Amino acid sequence: MIMKLWNYFFGYVIIKVKGPALEKFLNITVNQDIFLWDVFRIDKDSIQAKVCIMNFKKLKPIARKTKCRVFLVSKRGLPFTFHRIKKRKMLIAGACLFLVLLYVLSNVILSVEITGLESLDVKDIEKQLAEYGVKEGRFKFLINTSYIENQLLLKNDKISWAEIDIKGSRVLVKIVEKIVPPKIDEQTPCNIVAAKKGVIEEILPLKGDVRVKPGDTVREGQVLISGLIELEDKQTYFVHAQGQVTARIWHEETVKIPIVRYERLPTGRNAVGYKLKVGDKIINLKSQNITFKHYDKTITRKIIPYKFIQKFPIELVIETYSEVNEKKVFIGIEAAFENAKKIAVERLMKKLSPDAKILDKSFVKHFRKDENLVEVKVLIETLEEIGVERELNFVNES
Repeated sequence: MIMKLWNYFFGYVIIKVKGPALEKFLNITVNQDIFLWDVFRIDKDSIQAKVCIMNFKKLKPIARKTKCRVFLVSKRGLPFTFHRIKKRKMLIAGACLFLVLLYVLSNVILSVEITGLESLDVKDIEKQLAEYGVKEGRFKFLINTSYIENQLLLKNDKISWAEIDIKGSRVLVKIVEKIVPPKIDEQTPCNIVAAKKGVIEEILPLKGDVRVKPGDTVREGQVLISGLIELEDKQTYFVHAQGQVTARIWHEETVKIPIVRYERLPTGRNAVGYKLKVGDKIINLKSQNITFKHYDKTITRKIIPYKFIQKFPIELVIETYSEVNEKKVFIGIEAAFENAKKIAVERLMKKLSPDAKILDKSFVKHFRKDENLVEVKVLIETLEEIGVERELNFVNES
């Protein structure tokens, strides 16, 4: 294999030798350290062989000595390939331009898709993303996804979670809006109720009848400040309750991590398939019969910008199958605990409201020997505003 690569790199020729003393010709080449390979007899008086270009000229005196004739059949290898390409300057220029365009297109954002919007205007989000470089025509490696996600949360009170995912030439922006209770007109009687369960920390009533006190445990939907006020003479009237109620809230998350995991190590063997997607129709350009026992599949999409082709968008879909070997790795109990703790905290932090103040964090660890895994329970105590307005139900209140 190494010799073949060496000869291809420096070039070789395929020759035909004709004459009455072919055996003598071959013996002399061996004695003079001239390497011939893939030698086979064509007929009684001729053979074919391959020889590197450095040794080709040395065959002339041997042929003369053995009264044989050497014919050049074909030239192979990189030197001859480059020589042929030199004559085709436009082909070289076109190939270079193609490679440059392919590199640019694979690193340029061709489309930005925003999902999850309900009340927010998509144009406003697109404008904000464009300010941070998330727009068509920009290089995707210039995008700091974590920074832009945080900026979207800071600039938009109605967004509770945002994620930016770059897939090929597409940028997928996923947004989850906060569930904000509708504002009730100040002239409409209402209660202040608990948005979630917790323990009351502080109450600042502005209008209405306070129904709970600090230290009370409240459930979700329980009335905190009532809009129904009873006077001493048993008369009642209704008001638009107002006030702030903060409570201590406990958030819990449990994560299980096995102490043994299987790592997928690539072997270097790949199989690639190509498909062309025109609108909803998929055309198989090159299919693959996958024989790998274990493999990872990645899909790359090269998209022609929709501004150019609106009715029939075209995608080149490249499916890469990479063979992997599965290796059993022992993580260790402590490492698994730390990993589980990190995952649990990250999940809880995503669920917390932006105005939540963290008071305490606690962890409960447990090793399940029968299942070969560790379990971590994370408990985060926060201080949050839990009062929300709810219109009075006059039938139940009176």
